[in-house]
Amino acid sequence: MKVRRLEETLDDRAEGLCCGLPYNTELASSAGCSIHFWCGESFDENLLQKALVKARHNRDIVCALASLGQPTSFWAHQDI
Repeated sequence: MKVRRLEETLDDRAEGLCCGLPYNTELASSAGCSIHFWCGESFDENLLQKALVKARHNRDIVCALASLGQPTSFWAHQDI
């Protein structure tokens, strides 16, 4: 699965950390959820793939997105 990179920073709150990257999930369909990773100052492809593999082992992920920047805050602390 490829991680789609967004041009703009997502202005939202994070659910927790996955491999050190803040993430948030949302129900996408009956098949599973989407996941968004905030990558800080630059995209690290190896870290993104590591986080995606770990997330997919813990959740039913059907699509993945990433943006630069940081979340505004955390709404939970459900680290993967």
